[in-house]
Amino acid sequence: LRMNAAIPTVIRVGAGAMVSATNTMWDFDNSMFRTVFTLQESEPDYSQYSGPAATLLKPWLLERTAAGNIGDLYDNRDEGHSRLDYEKFPGLTPVVYGREVRQAQTRPYYGAAMFIYNLPTLGNSSTALTAGPFWRSQARMLAVTPARASGLFSQYFANQIYFYPAHKDYDTTNGDVFPFNAPYYVVSVGSSGSDKPFMNAVAATLAAFTPETKRVLVGSRLLAPTVQMILRSTQKTVKSAEDYYSGVAHPVAFAASNLNVNAMVKMAHEVTSNNIPPLVTLQVVRETQLQVGRDFFDGFAAAGLYDSPALLTRVFRGTAWQHTMTVRASGVVLPGVTNLTWRWALLQGDEKLVNIRPLGTGGQMAEISVAYHVPQFPGAANSEIKSSRVDIGVFAHNGTYPSAPAMISFYFLANEQREYDSDNRIVSVEYGGAGSGYVDPMLSYRRQWRDVYKYDAKGRVCGWQRSRGSIEDSFTAHGMLVETWDELGRARTARAVRYLPRSAGEPGSLPDLVQVGDNKTFTYTYLGDDDFIGHPVADNR
Repeated sequence: LRMNAAIPTVIRVGAGAMVSATNTMWDFDNSMFRTVFTLQESEPDYSQYSGPAATLLKPWLLERTAAGNIGDLYDNRDEGHSRLDYEKFPGLTPVVYGREVRQAQTRPYYGAAMFIYNLPTLGNSSTALTAGPFWRSQARMLAVTPARASGLFSQYFANQIYFYPAHKDYDTTNGDVFPFNAPYYVVSVGSSGSDKPFMNAVAATLAAFTPETKRVLVGSRLLAPTVQMILRSTQKTVKSAEDYYSGVAHPVAFAASNLNVNAMVKMAHEVTSNNIPPLVTLQVVRETQLQVGRDFFDGFAAAGLYDSPALLTRVFRGTAWQHTMTVRASGVVLPGVTNLTWRWALLQGDEKLVNIRPLGTGGQMAEISVAYHVPQFPGAANSEIKSSRVDIGVFAHNGTYPSAPAMISFYFLANEQREYDSDNRIVSVEYGGAGSGYVDPMLSYRRQWRDVYKYDAKGRVCGWQRSRGSIEDSFTAHGMLVETWDELGRARTARAVRYLPRSAGEPGSLPDLVQVGDNKTFTYTYLGDDDFIGHPVADNR
């Protein structure tokens, strides 16, 4: 599948869309394959429609007021383990992987989607990684693998909708362990087969759009965001327009019992080509900056987990009480649409610990401050499932319909136990203590120590004391290991410290993060006897 260009393959409606080396090329920007097809026009027999909401949909199909599934692809990526009965949807064409794809050692035809097609697509992989320390659903795998996550928005903006079961990532045993809530795919509550009701519902929804509306949706690349809005707003838990701006409408994993397929089909059929909902995109304007070894201790990036046009995600690593960011929202709309109104809504989290402050006029920019949440709090969509994530949704309304949400997620690490004082200053952090909960090992290393913080007379951090078993270490406010002290008990000399993962050597075991002394040493200077922070000067060694 290594090519400089892809030559479109002509496909006949319903007969199978073959993915081969001829019509496929590698997209380096998205770390995905791109496959192109040319559709041969033909008319399916709509009298054979036997999918959901047939009483509504079949008459529309027969009178040609519904577009049907002509030109839609179905991509099964689990070897038929949870296959949509695409034969029930006249015009829906299955993706077929050719010999070159099947023979590739990386199995690009299996698991989470890694192809971008030039035709509208719904697909699924009812699979999960079930063994070893890196167990996870396919959706969580995508969430923590930057090379794979980078293509999610490109799929979303290419009219593609994929479905993945949550498996054990969202249940009463493990809780909700997803690090972000993405609008890019649909995660179903449950395991194998739990994705089928959603695939049926969305296939019917794709068929229900009028021909003109669907043409404009596909051409403007707003099909997937519009379907996401329809799915979310018609759930049985969404009983009012206001509910759409709450966590009940936007769970990280959807329950099939909340599906209302008739409502989805009706809503899709009512959308016209001049009231298509917008797509919201986000841009960070400014943000709290963190320094590893001073503000947090881990082997991962400071805070940003994943940024893309409709999703911003942060891991709450810093020991400061809150993380602040200013975000600007924009709308992808059809030409001539200028009447958007904006709304920023807390979907999950403690409203007393989250402040969303609109900036300027129009509502397109906001300063968001999220204070520390003790991990494993009741989830918004299901209080019996504990979560460690704050979700904020950003919406635009065009006067007829709201958009699908653009999401901002903050994930709190359950392998830490923090204590703050009445002034919201960090007092101590126990890493890897007895009360620690599960944290994805691709987000945080195991750490085995306790830090107790010290403050000067002005309330500024001047260092911390670290206990590692029987070892006691002192650190300066700059995160350096104190080696000698002056007569006032301040650091005279200190050594830089690095934090590195180190395996215990046991097969299959996860590494621990260990503190390692660097060869860089510093001598501290102070402005006076009341200065307990000082300034480190590098030694010439």
